[in-house]
Amino acid sequence: MHEITKNHLISKWDRLFLRWVSETEMMSRTFRSVPFQLTTSLFPNTPLVNIGEIRPEDIANELSLPTLATHFSPTSPSHFADSTYSQNMKSHGVQIIERALPVGTSLTVVGELSRPMDNTLPENVLEVIKPQNPKLPFVLTRETYGVFVHRQTTVARVLWWVFLGSVSVCGFCILRRLFPFVYPRFKTWNERRRLQNYLMERKRHDQRLESVDMDTDLCLVCFERQRNVVILECGHKYTCAECTDELLDCPLCKGPVSKGIRVES
Repeated sequence: MHEITKNHLISKWDRLFLRWVSETEMMSRTFRSVPFQLTTSLFPNTPLVNIGEIRPEDIANELSLPTLATHFSPTSPSHFADSTYSQNMKSHGVQIIERALPVGTSLTVVGELSRPMDNTLPENVLEVIKPQNPKLPFVLTRETYGVFVHRQTTVARVLWWVFLGSVSVCGFCILRRLFPFVYPRFKTWNERRRLQNYLMERKRHDQRLESVDMDTDLCLVCFERQRNVVILECGHKYTCAECTDELLDCPLCKGPVSKGIRVES
């Protein structure tokens, strides 16, 4: 693989910080590739896979080729240079960078394997091509397989945590905006539900009182222990000591309960 990049080196005047800022503008880029084969360090003369011609847009990652040579041509003084300088821009020159992939470079290739259509290749050599599925990547990197997988795992983990953080922040903002509208309705619904439960419990208790013989000596609350407490406010003796401690009103007249006298018969 061989690449020639032609860049225009300029400087622009920054009116905010009052200084010249260097910039690089790409003028042209030429990329050429020829088929090559990959081998292992143990068997350098035995090809494993064949890679055909590659285009830069086929590679999912940015393949940084080693720089072979750099040539710089400074801009000669001219009327055009003076006009650009008057427009707050200085032209320094043109830089030509030549990059290539030398023979023997360590590469890691991730792609789709297929049988070669070229009969000149050995039968045991497979060909790596760009996957037909656009969701599958075609990677060609100078990193080792372990380093490449570790870097991709780290990037995926960082993106996952960024996604969770973004979802959490968005959810918090949405809940904060909806809280003034939702909380009063929830509070009203909760109070209504508690009131309905209280009324149903009160109704069931009244029904139990109506079905119980008032002449019995059992407590009207638990119906298990004997009546042994007289409520001072109303004078009724229909509860036991344990239930009286938990009562707020008399089960018969619904009067308040604050004190009671235990009577043993």
